[in-house]
Amino acid sequence: MLKQTITAILMASAALCCTAERPMLHFNDNGAFKILQFTDLHINDENDASKLRNDSTYRLIELLAKAQKPDLLVLTGDCVWNTRDAISLWKQLCASLESTGVPYAVCFGNHDEETDVNNSQILEYLLTQPHNLTRDDADISGSGNCLLSVAASSSDPTTASAVYMIDSHNSCKDRSFGGYAWINHDQIDWYRSQSDNLTQANGGKPVPAVAFFHIPLPEFDTLLNKYPATGSKKENVCAPSVNSGLFESMLEKGDVLGVFVGHDHNNDYLVDANSKILLAYGRKSGYNSAYDEVLPRGARVITLHKGERKLDTAVIDEFGTHHPYTFIKKDFNK
Repeated sequence: MLKQTITAILMASAALCCTAERPMLHFNDNGAFKILQFTDLHINDENDASKLRNDSTYRLIELLAKAQKPDLLVLTGDCVWNTRDAISLWKQLCASLESTGVPYAVCFGNHDEETDVNNSQILEYLLTQPHNLTRDDADISGSGNCLLSVAASSSDPTTASAVYMIDSHNSCKDRSFGGYAWINHDQIDWYRSQSDNLTQANGGKPVPAVAFFHIPLPEFDTLLNKYPATGSKKENVCAPSVNSGLFESMLEKGDVLGVFVGHDHNNDYLVDANSKILLAYGRKSGYNSAYDEVLPRGARVITLHKGERKLDTAVIDEFGTHHPYTFIKKDFNK
């Protein structure tokens, strides 16, 4: 009991310190805010070859961050796995992220707890890192559910855009409902509440937002052949069998421009769902393979525009820029 109390105090202190010192996200002087999404790093220490591939992953992060000059790095899960010394590998990863000087946030994947620590313990470590923005905003399911506000400028703290980081959980506990868990109702209620608060503070107009999590929604599959799509689909969509309704809530609230996920290593496509919401995979970033993987390692870049219901996005890798797309949301107030 004493150990648990001390741990709780240390976590609270780390969270308070991080909150007080964390970098402020804001649009630049040109009215743009750029996000660089990395996904499925699969960093591990299985053997020497794995460690060399880890180094290639760190190098990719650092080179793309230097070339793209993003305002935020987002990691959409399956960062570290298959190890009995996960915090050591998280330290290596965070050292690479910190070296870029760019703020970053992490949402957890289904493999991140396949180590000697759980997501809460990983988050406890992340809270000690100067450029990390990942945190728990509420006592709800999962770890790292948080809203990152993007200010209008460096001198105007008004929230001009929002970034939702959501835990999509791990495997389904009851396998009769499929292989993967789903985003829970308390998380959806939290999103709805945050969205309502931002809309109210913005004079009744939804604040443009994007959402990041690891496992794709069922709509990544069911809407694929109904609306315009671009990019690579080289494997089946591994979504939950249960649809808990997050997509419908985002349609109702009218704020989310795009949802960005990882999980399926051979997919990097996007679907423009009737100009309501963009559904997009990131590009698999880690050089350690979990299965037969066919796409070059890379990342997805997402650029938001202040005061507009628009984003630009593309996949980038060592061979260049692929599948550029501009999404403009209609029916913004609905």
